[in-house]
Amino acid sequence: MPRAVLSPAAKVQMAHDLRRTIRELRDRGLLVSAKWATELLASLPKEYRVSPNLTFSPPVQTIQPPPLSSPVGPRPSIGDFLPSPGPGAFRPDGSIGSNAIAGPSRARTNHGVPVEEEDDILDEDAYQLARSYFDIKEFDRVVHVLANAKGSRSRFLRIYSAYLSADRKAQESLPHFLDTKEERLALYPAINPLIMELANETEPYLVYLRGLLYMRVDQRAAAVESFMQSVVEKPYNWSCWAVLGQLVKSAEMFIDLKERLPSSPMLTFFAITVMLDLHTATDLVLNMIDELLDIFPESVHLKAQRALVYYHMREFETAEQHFDAVQKADPYRMEEIDIYSNMLYVMDKRAKLGKLAHEYAELDRNRAEVCCLIGNYYSSRGEHTKAIIYFKRSLLLNREYLPAWTLMGHEFVELKNSHAAIEAYRKAVDVNPKDYRAWYGLGQAYELLDMPNYAIEYYNQATSLRPYDCRMWTALATIYENVKDVPNAIQAHTRALLGADTTQTPGILYKLATLHLSIAQANGRTYSLEAVDYHKKLLALGEREGTTAAEMAASYLAVAEWEMRGGTRAAGQPEVARGDWTLAAQYLEKVAQTNAPQRDKAEELLRELRVKEARLAAGLYLFFTPDLFSTQLSALHADHAFFTQKYYPPDFDPSKIKRRKGINKDAQITIRLMAPFSMRCNRCGEYIYKGKKFNARKETATTEEYYGIKIFRFYIKCPMCSSEITFKTDPKNADYICEQGATRNFENWSEADSKRLQALPDAAADEDYDSEGNPLEDKKERDAMADLERSQEQSRREMEMMDELADLRQRNARLEQSGVSADPDALLAALHAERESAEEEARRLADQAEDDALVAQYFSKIAAGPRPNGTANTNGNGLSKAKAKAKADPTPGADADVDGASASDAEDSEEEDVALPALTIKRKIAPVGNGRVAEPTVASILAAKGKVLEMNGAPASGSSGSSGISGAVAAGQAAAKRKREGMQKLLGIKKKK
Repeated sequence: MPRAVLSPAAKVQMAHDLRRTIRELRDRGLLVSAKWATELLASLPKEYRVSPNLTFSPPVQTIQPPPLSSPVGPRPSIGDFLPSPGPGAFRPDGSIGSNAIAGPSRARTNHGVPVEEEDDILDEDAYQLARSYFDIKEFDRVVHVLANAKGSRSRFLRIYSAYLSADRKAQESLPHFLDTKEERLALYPAINPLIMELANETEPYLVYLRGLLYMRVDQRAAAVESFMQSVVEKPYNWSCWAVLGQLVKSAEMFIDLKERLPSSPMLTFFAITVMLDLHTATDLVLNMIDELLDIFPESVHLKAQRALVYYHMREFETAEQHFDAVQKADPYRMEEIDIYSNMLYVMDKRAKLGKLAHEYAELDRNRAEVCCLIGNYYSSRGEHTKAIIYFKRSLLLNREYLPAWTLMGHEFVELKNSHAAIEAYRKAVDVNPKDYRAWYGLGQAYELLDMPNYAIEYYNQATSLRPYDCRMWTALATIYENVKDVPNAIQAHTRALLGADTTQTPGILYKLATLHLSIAQANGRTYSLEAVDYHKKLLALGEREGTTAAEMAASYLAVAEWEMRGGTRAAGQPEVARGDWTLAAQYLEKVAQTNAPQRDKAEELLRELRVKEARLAAGLYLFFTPDLFSTQLSALHADHAFFTQKYYPPDFDPSKIKRRKGINKDAQITIRLMAPFSMRCNRCGEYIYKGKKFNARKETATTEEYYGIKIFRFYIKCPMCSSEITFKTDPKNADYICEQGATRNFENWSEADSKRLQALPDAAADEDYDSEGNPLEDKKERDAMADLERSQEQSRREMEMMDELADLRQRNARLEQSGVSADPDALLAALHAERESAEEEARRLADQAEDDALVAQYFSKIAAGPRPNGTANTNGNGLSKAKAKAKADPTPGADADVDGASASDAEDSEEEDVALPALTIKRKIAPVGNGRVAEPTVASILAAKGKVLEMNGAPASGSSGSSGISGAVAAGQAAAKRKREGMQKLLGIKKKK
């Protein structure tokens, strides 16, 4: 098909139309469309965008200053100050000159201004004020300023601002972030008057705005008609083409629209977008992109569209190269970055995805595409909660951003929150019913909720949107299998083969063979011809792709058994005498040489086949049927020589016998095991609990052992993503070591951990470990004593705190009783007075103690007088007065006094009694006042105690006479001595040696 080539004049005209459209789009606030048109203009070759092709450029004009006084005349119009359209553009008769650009004629005023733009020029001041409000998103002020404007540009800005304000208020009034039911109802009251105002409009941009309003109130047919009318007159308004593409539901509708629209490069842009939206990307779309690249060779948008085509064709490697080229050409472009991140997530390129996320996060975090990119990055790391946060942030920036709704639903499915996932998927379907991922996600969510009928319905919707996607049909077939609908499951798997690649086809073929065999068994037949045919296709594909025999063991065994039995070729037909035994023997030998689970059965069938061949060679072959084989085989067991291969037929040739190699003991074998520990898959994040059963492969680690103990390695597959997980035995620590593919949830203590602890700076200083970092033997006993000490220390601290609390309560009670207010100054004054009284009382007690000490030290010996050497003051019975008093008063205190006195007498027996001079103590009596009693003298104190004080220092009268006086003196001496000793101990005075 030859490509359409535009002439240079057509490209020049295209550049002119793009410039005019860009100015109109900017004036009306359609900034996204203006940006797209500007990029398209910049992608045109430069020779069509510069002079001399700019025939519409105004000539250089000489500007003269205005006269000081204007002549009397008519008021000048604003058209008088506009530049001329160019030399030769208009003739005196009003016709178009030769230099003018071809196009529809436009009526103009006397000053050369188009009639439809005259109102806009008259409303210029109000429009500029409203546009300034529009740029800062004060939409209600725009409506107020342009309430009386008549120009089409001003009316568009006013109605568009009213629509944006109503949409923002409707979103803010939603009770919940995921609420999808009330949003459209909240828009109806505000949008209906705007639709009525635009009902009869013919201006292209106002017609586009009317279609946009029809679309929001779900009047799709009227919206399509309005959009088509607008793009015919203004073909470079890309926003109109984009919303029109969203309303195309099927390929038939697109073909109908394409026939009604004029052929142009913009129609080709529209066709590419619609075909990508309908998931019908083929080589035809690539050819269309190449045609447009001939016209716009520098268009980054077209290069990005080509990368998207390869992405939809699931050629991820090629798509990655084109995405990288787009990023290199425009490193700040963010339109398709979310699709690129989805592809990197599917390809499991986490490092590149993380690098991309950090780069664009530094550019602009407040773009919906960048938030979606960061969410994909966190999802690849298994941090689903953070991913949901960024997807929600993306929706706050753009509530109609479709990928965020779908991806957030995927994250809710990962978190097992099926209800939230369903809400997110439903919103994605409301935004774009052609999103197959949302329909597929709804099917998955209802499958998790065990609601297969709903899941079948949504999977059917996904298959209608992606008829050649193997994943959709496989999911649908799985649901049919779960509900025991085998015929529909077979049809779905057969349909999946049309879109399956070389990695998906073997699994589908094996499923089909299994389903056909189940139907045959349900009908009472042992084998199925259809199942064998699928097994043969699987073997042919595996041999072509180089698949190992162990992976195809089940198919080898099924075909070999079919050939051995002869098989029933069709229902009601007799069995054949024999099949291809040579082929069966080859297949069985291949299976027997592997470690597949079918090896034992293959060896049994191989022995059976050898029996058949030997009986046939000996001429003893009987017609074998499945019912008679067991009886004949039991009869053959009696012939031991035959089973030990002692019989050789006449044509036996030993050189033709294949020598079977010995089984490698170190080869992998398939076993059934339970997971020895709980783990989490590193790829999909699936949790695998301890004790879950797996079909695992086991091998001996030939290069590893522990003191002669073999170490075994096991291979299992994740039940969610089928990624391989490897772990091995650890006889040193009586445990297992997870090597790759997963991460243990809990790690047991091992010697390596002890060594790591030893490497810490404070390991040897820990009281629970010795210098080598090993736990001490008496750790339990020391822990018990430590607990006891800690409890005692805690009890002591609690008692101290209780005492302090009691003191505080007493102080507060005293303050309350004293009537002191809560004023801080009054409290401080009370505390100061209390402290002064306490200090004065302490001084008084210290003075009294000093007086008592002096009295005890000096006056006791003065009252007693000197004693003769070697004699003691005793009564008539030879006992001291203190002991005599103790006998008369047998109380514990008296005994203590006797003991103390006798001990003091024994210590002072060696001291000489010296008569001390008389001593008089003179103290200054405190003045009487303020209700206080004067301090008593020492004489009054001694008189109160019944003692006589001689002021001249002479001995007492009659001290050597009567025994009564001597006893009284001895008793006073003993009491004084006890008091003196007590004071000495209190004051810390040492005795004389």
